[in-house]
Amino acid sequence: MDHNARPRLHSRSDDLLEPGMVFNVEPAIHVTGLAGLRHCDMVTVTDTGAELLTPFQSSLEELALEVVAAGG
Repeated sequence: MDHNARPRLHSRSDDLLEPGMVFNVEPAIHVTGLAGLRHCDMVTVTDTGAELLTPFQSSLEELALEVVAAGG
């Protein structure tokens, strides 16, 4: 999956979400001179809403602490 593929969800987007579509939610943290981290949750659109497909759920802060603890 190309991370720049549609739908591109932002305040000026005119993309429509339809059942069966899959997209990523990619929050990121960048610390100048240290490191950057991007966490990607994959979501599919259903007839009644959305379903998280990512097999684990961690906050971006928890992931950043794990990276720092690992020396990265």
